[in-house]
Amino acid sequence: MMAGEQIRGRILPWLFWLGLVVAFVLLLQATRAVLLPFVVGMGVAYLFDPLADRLERFGLSRVLATAIITISFFFGLVLMLMWLGPLLYHQLASLLAALPGLVATVRELIEHKAQPLLEHLGTMNGGEAVIAPEQLTTKLMATLSALLQQLMASGAALLNLLSLLLITPIVCFYLLRDWDKMVAAVDHLLPRAHADIIREQCRIINQTLSGYLRGQVTVMAILAIYYALTLSLAGLNFSLIIALITAISIIIPYIGTIISLSLALGVAYLEFGVEGAFWVVLGIYIVGQVMEQQFLTPSIVGKSVGLHPLWMLFGLLAGAVTLGFVGVLLAVPITAVIGVLVRFFVGRYLESSFYQPKA
Repeated sequence: MMAGEQIRGRILPWLFWLGLVVAFVLLLQATRAVLLPFVVGMGVAYLFDPLADRLERFGLSRVLATAIITISFFFGLVLMLMWLGPLLYHQLASLLAALPGLVATVRELIEHKAQPLLEHLGTMNGGEAVIAPEQLTTKLMATLSALLQQLMASGAALLNLLSLLLITPIVCFYLLRDWDKMVAAVDHLLPRAHADIIREQCRIINQTLSGYLRGQVTVMAILAIYYALTLSLAGLNFSLIIALITAISIIIPYIGTIISLSLALGVAYLEFGVEGAFWVVLGIYIVGQVMEQQFLTPSIVGKSVGLHPLWMLFGLLAGAVTLGFVGVLLAVPITAVIGVLVRFFVGRYLESSFYQPKA
């Protein structure tokens, strides 16, 4: 009986935490249609909580500090949209209008340039054609169309942009105002026997998240300015839109770089052909990638964050499939939490007698 009670005593806490995780995932699934403003508001509140704490140390009340931060951030965001909005709208409309020509150019390149390679592969395959260029482009266009439709479907919440602009500041204000109280309330609910261990893991998770998120936002801002200026000086059409896409896409390891580079080179080829300006655009991207990989990310984000690019890529794709656009936003914190917990349990396993029995 004693052994059975000990086993139950060990298993029940794990079942409790597992049930909590399952309930959390089911809640996200059930409420994903309305989650976006709350997720964005929570992210903004998390990013600015240290600033609110600093203003409190300067003598401001928490409510006043929260009001100053929220109003300043969203007022600045509105001013930026008013300043850049017309230009962004004009460039986006022009890019969408030019997109059929760009697609046709890519299709022509595939059908003509890929023909020798496909014929050679067919010869190596015993004379059987691997795939005709026309079939290749048809498959690529069908895949691209399906991808765009899926992106539009997953971004359906963006149609409620006005409600986002109204709800998100309210969510951000209340979360930022009560952040310390919420943390204290959660801390009070921790099981006392394991409170110190949970606090230590939460501290590591917070360090990981803050280093990654704040660092990535800073790197994105620097790259957006760099690409906007250099691509404009190179005379590339849609330079501002392409610069923003390039800066934002760095959050998707490898794939984001491929997509943004392909878009920039496609527009450059359509505009300049394989002339001097085309190679200038390519050089701009090479310099930008070296600057990001060798200087900006190591110095600003840091290598101590512990989030491997492949792990982040998996988390982003899994989040997009599970919860759409909201899942992409939640992917970074969730993958960070899972990464920290996996390292914790691996460390416990290596210290256990199950891994290395005592002599």
